[in-house]
Amino acid sequence: MKKLLGIVVLGLLLSSNAYADYIVTGKITGMECGMLGFKCKIVNVDAVKKDGQLYNLSGRYEKVSEYNKSKNRCWINQGFFSDDYYTKQEDGTYKKVDIEYFTFPCIKQ
Repeated sequence: MKKLLGIVVLGLLLSSNAYADYIVTGKITGMECGMLGFKCKIVNVDAVKKDGQLYNLSGRYEKVSEYNKSKNRCWINQGFFSDDYYTKQEDGTYKKVDIEYFTFPCIKQ
């Protein structure tokens, strides 16, 4: 019985702390820049397109590019072959945004 209890406790410890998760606690924004990096602006990032469909962004990420504990802020850099991201316009339609990274208030769990 003690051996079984030890295995269960060990399993719980290993599975719950194996990876850190970063929980989104506010609005996700991104930096969108024009040609040659001029006229950069912060835009809301509301959706991602995968397999031809728009989806809400995740509320939890296993990995981030940078985490600042004192600011409770996360950044995820976008590569050359990243997904397509969209901002929701006032009329309810979505407009594609070309972001270099996105950032959001977060907590590390």
